[in-house]
Amino acid sequence: MAIANSRVCSVLLIILLACIPGPVQAQSPTQKFAGMWSDPPDTITGVFCSGWCTDAGIDRLNALLDDPANDVRPIQQVQAEANTYQVSEYLRPRLTNNALKNYPLDPADDPSFLRCEPYGLSRQMVARHQLEIRQLGKDALQFRYGEWDARRTIYMDGRKRPSNEPLSLLGYSVGHWEGETLVI
Repeated sequence: MAIANSRVCSVLLIILLACIPGPVQAQSPTQKFAGMWSDPPDTITGVFCSGWCTDAGIDRLNALLDDPANDVRPIQQVQAEANTYQVSEYLRPRLTNNALKNYPLDPADDPSFLRCEPYGLSRQMVARHQLEIRQLGKDALQFRYGEWDARRTIYMDGRKRPSNEPLSLLGYSVGHWEGETLVI
C-alpha cells in the first residue's frame, strides 16, 4: 500500500511540475517598443506641443498656468502667450541673420502643402500623427507614419548603406540597442 501511495504521489508531483511554467524570459526592448503609438495625449501641454515646442515654452506655459490670475483666461490665450514667448523671447534671438530672412516660414512655401509631398525625416519625427513600429524579421524595424503611409526601415544588423542605394526622404537607417534605448 505504501508503494502504491508513493507512486501516486510521484505521478502527481510530476504532473504538478509539468504545469509550472518555466523561467520567464525577459521581454526584449523591441517587444516593448513595437506597436501603435498615437498622437500626443489631449493635455494642455500635449496641445501646446502638437507641432513643436521648446523647454522654455513649456516652462513659460507652466508658469502661466500656476499663476492664479490666469484662472479666468481661456486656455487658448494662455497657450498663445506661452507660444509668443517661446518664439520671440527664446527662439528668435538664437537664429542667425540668414535664418531670420526666412523666418517665420511661409506655409505657401511648404512642399507638403503645395504638392502633397511627404515629409522628410526631421519633420516626420515631430509631425502629429500615428506611428506604428513593427519588427521585420530579427534584423530590422519598420516605422510606419500615419501621414502619407510613409515607411522607414531601420536595419539592426550593423550593415552599411549600399553604394547603389537611391536617396530617399526618410534616408537609410541603421540602428542598435543600448540597453532599452534605440539608437538610430
